[in-house]
Amino acid sequence: MSETAGLAGRLRALRPRFEAALDAVLLLGIFSMPFSIAVSQTALAVALVIAALALTAGWRPPRTGVELPAALFVGWALLDIAFSQIPAESLHHAKRFLLLPALWLYAGAAVRPGMARRLIAALGLGATGVAVVGIVQYLRGPGGLLGRADLVQGYMTAGGLMMLCGLSLVAFLVRLKDWRARLPLLPALMTVLVALVFTYTRNAWLGFGAGTLLLLLLQRPQAAPIFAVLAVLAVVVAPASFRARMLSSFNPEHRTNVQRVIMWKTGWRMLQDHPLTGVGDLDLKAIYSDYHRGEDVEIKGHLHSNLAMFAAIWGWPGLLLALLFLVSLPWQLARRWRALRRLGERAPPLAAAWTLAALAVWLGFMVGGLFEWNFGDAEIALLLWTLMGLGLGPAAAAAEEGAR
Repeated sequence: MSETAGLAGRLRALRPRFEAALDAVLLLGIFSMPFSIAVSQTALAVALVIAALALTAGWRPPRTGVELPAALFVGWALLDIAFSQIPAESLHHAKRFLLLPALWLYAGAAVRPGMARRLIAALGLGATGVAVVGIVQYLRGPGGLLGRADLVQGYMTAGGLMMLCGLSLVAFLVRLKDWRARLPLLPALMTVLVALVFTYTRNAWLGFGAGTLLLLLLQRPQAAPIFAVLAVLAVVVAPASFRARMLSSFNPEHRTNVQRVIMWKTGWRMLQDHPLTGVGDLDLKAIYSDYHRGEDVEIKGHLHSNLAMFAAIWGWPGLLLALLFLVSLPWQLARRWRALRRLGERAPPLAAAWTLAALAVWLGFMVGGLFEWNFGDAEIALLLWTLMGLGLGPAAAAAEEGAR
């Protein structure tokens, strides 16, 4: 008995070392997320191993309030593999759920001393570095839509990543009061926004606008109308190629918009054939011709919409469970935000900033996801789960407890 107690004591003594190692790996992970899925996923894998060891030393992942919706959604997706049109491919695509633990790992990191500040610094540095690469790339190219910046991932992914990073930086700028803390964030934000513009990615532009408007309404409501007016003016005075690209978002006759509608109709036909289980989580090119009716459309492996894809690949239950999980995120974030607001000046500033950032990021992701399968983009998904975890972390939860 005494030997067991001694072993438990020695393991508990190792907990600070495990946590220090975990923090270092998580900092590397968030720094690399804007530019390298290889490095960030490797960091996540190492973090999971360290977390498993830390469990033996008494470390426990925090409860975020989204555990049950997440389990129901992931459980259905895994069960649905058995009913897929191509089970082996659906099993391969199930690896997307291995990114989800980042939510709990980063939620746990947020509470440890100094980590909230280091995490935004690491994200800002990584995003700024890759944004500079994209800006130089655009300026050295032909310009316009043909020369759009793809950074290092491809322009759609690059636009989504710059949108999520930009919203996080805006949240800290409007939330923090110390100008010395805000000063380094401003050039980082400007660099990221220029890169975002140069990607010509419309869904990311719209997501950034929606997310920024939300965080202004929550934190600085008097500035929200000014932002809306400035956004309209920016479109009016922008160079012709940028203005045409933005306005095409609202043109139902624009070729890519027409093609999206055709894809969604094709997804509807898939759902009608397989309402309960969907066709399976797979590259839809393999079965697209079975549902294609000769429309003029570039056949892709997805349907350019999260909602359309959830329904087509996982059926009605999958769509509803995916939405239940995704809606549970802002529900829990909003609860924490209200608690932090009640604390007023006593609220931990960085916890409040991360919660505000997560709310804006969630809306930006959802708006962009109306027109793009960004849930299926590993780079974007990993950064999304990370930012959700930082908003739902125990620092914000502790503030919520203090507000009761």
